[in-house]
Amino acid sequence: MASPLEISTKKIVNSLLEGEEVDGQIKDLLVTKLVEEKISSLLLLSNVGNDTITKIVDSLPEESKGSVRLYLVSLVDEAKAAQSLKRRKQEQEVEAADLSSFRDNIKKRFGDNVQVPASMVPPYRVLAKLARNPYDYVPVNEFLTSPSGEQTGVQQMQDLNTGKAVSVQISKSRKVTCLSDWVEGFCRWCTALLMIEPDNQNSDPLSMLYYLSRIVSLANRKDVAAAVGFDHCYRSQLLGRHEQGYSISKVLSSDLDPSLFISAEIGTLSVPGKVFQPLGKGNRKDTPCVFYAKGKCSRGDKCPFKHVKTGKSFYDLSEDSGSQKNGERNRKRQRRSRSPSNQDTAAKRRREAVQARRGDDATHITSFLHSALADNTHKTYNSAVSLYKAFLEPEPPFPLKVEDLQCFVYALSQTRMYKYSSIKTYCGSLKAVNLEKGYALGTTSTFAIKRALQASKKLLGDTTEQKRALSRQEVQLIGSLNDFPGCKLELQCLKGATLLATFALLRAREALALRRGDVSFKADRMVVHIARSKNDQSASGHFIFVGCVAGENEASLESCSAATDPRSFRA
Repeated sequence: MASPLEISTKKIVNSLLEGEEVDGQIKDLLVTKLVEEKISSLLLLSNVGNDTITKIVDSLPEESKGSVRLYLVSLVDEAKAAQSLKRRKQEQEVEAADLSSFRDNIKKRFGDNVQVPASMVPPYRVLAKLARNPYDYVPVNEFLTSPSGEQTGVQQMQDLNTGKAVSVQISKSRKVTCLSDWVEGFCRWCTALLMIEPDNQNSDPLSMLYYLSRIVSLANRKDVAAAVGFDHCYRSQLLGRHEQGYSISKVLSSDLDPSLFISAEIGTLSVPGKVFQPLGKGNRKDTPCVFYAKGKCSRGDKCPFKHVKTGKSFYDLSEDSGSQKNGERNRKRQRRSRSPSNQDTAAKRRREAVQARRGDDATHITSFLHSALADNTHKTYNSAVSLYKAFLEPEPPFPLKVEDLQCFVYALSQTRMYKYSSIKTYCGSLKAVNLEKGYALGTTSTFAIKRALQASKKLLGDTTEQKRALSRQEVQLIGSLNDFPGCKLELQCLKGATLLATFALLRAREALALRRGDVSFKADRMVVHIARSKNDQSASGHFIFVGCVAGENEASLESCSAATDPRSFRA
């Protein structure tokens, strides 16, 4: 049986600090203190608090406290991330199993060829709630949130007590504003019931259609507020009706509360504000209308913004009513006689030009967006996507799945035909394309991909070659050349361009693109203008300053700069 010291070394310290360069003495101190505190698993380490860390650090010598605290805090953070990833994987497995059973229920109801449209599938948190108890009432506005994690007001956050991911409302929920909103939410509720139950014993589509037609009829006879209020009050009684022995189909197809329906018809039923909000009745009424302040608002009472009446100025106040009328008459005459200014005409032309571009073909827009990145970047992206797509066939490559990307990194590493730098570039390209398509990876997913790349680096090694810098003797040799076989340029020009590129640390393309006016001299420095570079795709340009230019070097470069060829450093 392994000793506690071996367990802490292998399962905690080595696994969390894999691939990191750690001092052996500090590593031994960490293992010893973890054994003393009886911390023998990642689960225990992930729940270590500041008090325990302070206790461990205080028992160490003064010279080791700072470094040990840094490594200990890093270990705790890595343990928390590992446990979070483990829980997320378990939750994803449960979610995948639930969704698979939901799809099987749909097939049992309607056949193998029927699939639920993606836009009609409610969020999983709502599906899970109804799967536990279909009679639990979920307000219709909760079904209006998009299934996308980027557009909903609910996010998954970690519970500080249990460590599990929970759904947290971080913004105001969307409210029903019209009949179409209610129909959308109700249809998603019906879809959820059809997905969680395999037969029509408790809920059937015909009773749902009957209830839908009843609500629409009430909205036509009275108004949308009455229909939404009746639905909210009536369906919130589902749990009580279930205890009385009624199924969901019976509740929907029967009128079990006639007085409630009559109250909605005569307008005495109150509508909860958290569910329904009519159009034009939002917080925009508190915002002043800028067009009304300028006297240009033509919407009148239908304007959703507040019309603030401003008083007359001091110069408009007069006890003589005749003078007031004359002043108003003069203002009207001035407005009628005012001709359009050049500014208004230019603004109109700009608006017309923008409007004319609205009908451009999609290929022009795609080409415009494509030009944001360099051609080499697009080639790298396309190469990575093609390889990843062929690896996953027939599964779609996007949105990225952590498990598939980890398997992809594993396969590339095991072939030993790819360098670690290439594998890392492929992963970065796939994540960039994933973002372009509107998908984002979470913190735990990023951690899992990072762990896979660390394993690849450990297996293959980082084979990045460090290029050797020119020595002093080699630079002096360039300046002392008197003959260069096969050179079509003047040797003085070639030497000047080479020394310039060396001391200014220019790329080859930057040096070859220099023109005569790009090099100038000051009292104590040389100024080089780079019109465009690898990191400056928009050609904004920047300057490089080279100091200590004097003597023969300056004369050499000045002679090159004064050449008749405007492209002095080009062949």
